[in-house]
Amino acid sequence: MDPWAIVAVVLLAVLVGAALPVLIQLYTALRAVRQAVDRLERRLEPVLRDVDGTAKSLSRIGASLERHTDDIEIVVRGAADLAEVARELRSSLKTAAIVGGMLGPVLAAAIRAWTDGPDGRPERAEPATDTERGGVEPERRTEPRRAASG
Repeated sequence: MDPWAIVAVVLLAVLVGAALPVLIQLYTALRAVRQAVDRLERRLEPVLRDVDGTAKSLSRIGASLERHTDDIEIVVRGAADLAEVARELRSSLKTAAIVGGMLGPVLAAAIRAWTDGPDGRPERAEPATDTERGGVEPERRTEPRRAASG
């Protein structure tokens, strides 16, 4: 055999000897990566289904909101109108309270003047009870006091 052929065979044997552990390590690493990807795929599958369901629900809600925007606008306008009416009512109630505060004493004086007698003193109404008419007061029953026990 040629010396160059022997050198080539020896170099080839060294390269194969050096490459074999690298290839085995590469195979082991790729197998571990494949197992990790499989586990991750099994765990992600239900999550992706849930995300897909949520996205579909949001899409349905969005479509429903788009269909009902006129109704929502009516409700919002109604609430704004109601708030305006409440503001106006509050203003009216404040005014009524002020007027009532001013008219109260006037009405009290008018009623007092109407019920007063000709001499300016209040007239007495008819007596309502026997005692006021001069009748006898009913007997009051009292129970004797009991001695406190100690």
